[in-house]
Amino acid sequence: MKVRCFSNQLADALLTPIHRSFFKRYFIDGPQWEAPVGSEFVVHGIYIVRGYPFYWLRVPERSGGRHAWRWRLFPSVCFETVDDRVSSHWRAHTRISAPRSGERYFITKLGIEAWLREPAFWENLVEGLEPEYEIMMKAGDLMDAEFAPLNCAR
Repeated sequence: MKVRCFSNQLADALLTPIHRSFFKRYFIDGPQWEAPVGSEFVVHGIYIVRGYPFYWLRVPERSGGRHAWRWRLFPSVCFETVDDRVSSHWRAHTRISAPRSGERYFITKLGIEAWLREPAFWENLVEGLEPEYEIMMKAGDLMDAEFAPLNCAR
């Protein structure tokens, strides 16, 4: 799946009142993420919570860390779909949440098997742990190649 960023701001008009209250904690003043308007991304995973999808996107690391890339979770509301095909590397998993507050809701994940199988995979990836980083780099490169423009020399 490939998407294009069309806004760096949360547009309340695009959300239902339930989603608006859910997203308030993800948005503050100013641009909310490093996705320049017009930029296209291959989606490396989808996390759907309370019926709303978030995209896992690979972005360049700006802090000068030991890795050139990192994966960030972006709300889908400011992206439009460029290519709606799902990656052949994705699997699906659905469960019911069990938060301490007692509120229960569905969580659905579409992504690589390692993410679905290992509960701490994304947390470890975000922290920059080497095993998860290497797994996701390989999977990300394969997904990026799936959605690369065809080179048709004539």
